[in-house]
Amino acid sequence: MIGKGYRQGGVVRPGLAIDVHDLVILQFAPTTLTLDSGVTRPPTLLSEADLLNSMDKAGIGTDATMHDHIKKLLDRCYATKDSNTRFSPTSLGEALVMGYDDMGYELWKPYLRAMMESDMKLVSTGAKRKAEVLETCLEQMKACFLDVSQYMNN
Repeated sequence: MIGKGYRQGGVVRPGLAIDVHDLVILQFAPTTLTLDSGVTRPPTLLSEADLLNSMDKAGIGTDATMHDHIKKLLDRCYATKDSNTRFSPTSLGEALVMGYDDMGYELWKPYLRAMMESDMKLVSTGAKRKAEVLETCLEQMKACFLDVSQYMNN
């Protein structure tokens, strides 16, 4: 019996009580076992179209600036682009992501950039002041910089 309360010393207490006489033990007996050989595979590399679509969904950039963001990734050697317009991370790009992760930061994920882009749109509509957005962004970056500096000095 499962109820909304249980008795303890003649007093009904809130909680979940189970009468052990109502428990049913089930056993699973497999009839066949199949082992397949294989290896795990990394996900397919992003194409430029995939990356642009992901950026658009995350709210990063505008039609006019998305290609600039991608160009910066390539110029800074965080990734390379092959003849099929698929991106591969470089050793530098992977080291940067792993370093951020080791320090507990997710700076490589789109959240921060998307939030900044959203705030910039609010500035353009007058819903936020430019100084307020700049101050918030700079405070976040300064806190990150100070944490990284302290991490590097320890």
